[in-house]
Amino acid sequence: MVVDEQEVRNLAPPTSTEMQIVEFVRFDEIDPVYLETSYYLAPEESGEKAYSLLYDAMRETGYAAIGHLAMHRRDHVVIVRTGKSGLLAHTMYYPEEVRSIQEFRTDTSSIAPKELELAKSLIQALATSFDPSKFKNSFQERLRELIESRVADRQTTTVASQQPAKVVDIMEALRRSLAQVAASPEPAAAVKKPARGESGSRKARRVN
Repeated sequence: MVVDEQEVRNLAPPTSTEMQIVEFVRFDEIDPVYLETSYYLAPEESGEKAYSLLYDAMRETGYAAIGHLAMHRRDHVVIVRTGKSGLLAHTMYYPEEVRSIQEFRTDTSSIAPKELELAKSLIQALATSFDPSKFKNSFQERLRELIESRVADRQTTTVASQQPAKVVDIMEALRRSLAQVAASPEPAAAVKKPARGESGSRKARRVN
């Protein structure tokens, strides 16, 4: 049996002009692994009051909305939640797209109580409020510096040698980390890596 390419195209849904909300759930019940792409939602002028009403009601009840939306010739399940001043939407991966069977099954039976307490001390020492502006894309910064140096006719390129990873004692590594935290006024920012191949940039989409 042969399925024509045009027949497949005909099955793709047209882009929706509105979102259909089907239920409300607690956002903290949703595993982040299901979140795909994020959008800021903004209303048309005529729908601003309904938008504000939904935002206020969801904020006070603590619920997120689950809806259906078609865009880019694909049906999407969309999770809508409240942000600081407006609504945000996340397209959702379908269960068959999440390979949960590949999640590593860790064995905690070999962890000694002292090791656990030391690890918890490190977490508490590094605990702070989330601030995404602290995290920089070091590759992009290095690339920009390289381009600027080439423009200025400075051909300076540094290649770091790679050494094989060493096996370290977990207790000693935690002690060193705690010592570094105690000696530093604030923890150094790590590079934030985008999940599932996304570029990390936020997309905006207008939804009625």
